[in-house]
Amino acid sequence: MDYQSNVALDRSNQWRKGQSEFTTPVISSAALIIFAVLFFPISYILWVVRLVKHRDRSYMRVRDVRLGGHILLISGLILIFAYMGTTMDPESNTSYGVMGIIAIIASVGMRLLSKKMQHKLDASYQIIDEQVSRQGMRQVAQLAQATGRPVHQVKEDVKYLTSLGLFSGLVLDTSTWTLTEFSRQRSTGPSVQSSPAAASTAAANGGNRYTTSYTTTTYSGPLEFSQEELEEIGERTKELVDSIFNSGNQAGAKHGASSSGSQAKAKAASEPPKPAVKYCPGCGAAIKIAPGETKSCDFCGNVVSYQ
Repeated sequence: MDYQSNVALDRSNQWRKGQSEFTTPVISSAALIIFAVLFFPISYILWVVRLVKHRDRSYMRVRDVRLGGHILLISGLILIFAYMGTTMDPESNTSYGVMGIIAIIASVGMRLLSKKMQHKLDASYQIIDEQVSRQGMRQVAQLAQATGRPVHQVKEDVKYLTSLGLFSGLVLDTSTWTLTEFSRQRSTGPSVQSSPAAASTAAANGGNRYTTSYTTTTYSGPLEFSQEELEEIGERTKELVDSIFNSGNQAGAKHGASSSGSQAKAKAASEPPKPAVKYCPGCGAAIKIAPGETKSCDFCGNVVSYQ
């Protein structure tokens, strides 16, 4: 197998077996299998509910059909065992055997159907990959036209493929349904900035700043900084924190020179904690957090807490 074939196989395995926030099923596969063993009619109903809920997510429908085959196989084997071990009248006994055989044959059909659906989906994803990576196509509507599939399904497909990091350096802007480049721009300022307003404030104050060009989108992979950038961000953050503490100490010295140390400590202890600016450990974005609050970074998804 040549290099291009290996690359194509690796990418197809990536979307066939990929796991992300978009592959979490409405009803877990383990629950359906357990119900199939305990009382398989309930598993049929739950499986249909799951299939309907995933109607726009083609990558999940393939997995759902494959799972349906497993459920049918389990129920078919249960009926066959009941046929072999029951002491009921011959007619009831025969009906168990017939239903078991039908369920097993249907499970084979479901398995074949899932393979057919997967091959069709692979062909569609290969077209999307080709159009985005080599042809530079960015509009989801154009990708839907290229694949000949409904736009609402291709939207879900592109969200899924982007979450797997298939399109390196690209994010999906869900406001315009366009793939855009994820970029970092470096200029001067002492702080880590995450919005145009904050960037303009740093520009007015002077110094080093980092700006991140990002929209509310599906991010393709982790944000990476070089070691040099991380060290500099750390130094700038430390300088900013030191300057805040120093200015607070100077103000306290001017207005509270006559107060004793014990009174100052009692006053500080009596005051409730105030909201503070924390920095995302993943991308360095500045996030204002209230005491006891926990937020997810709007840019990379990392959790940032007040403490």
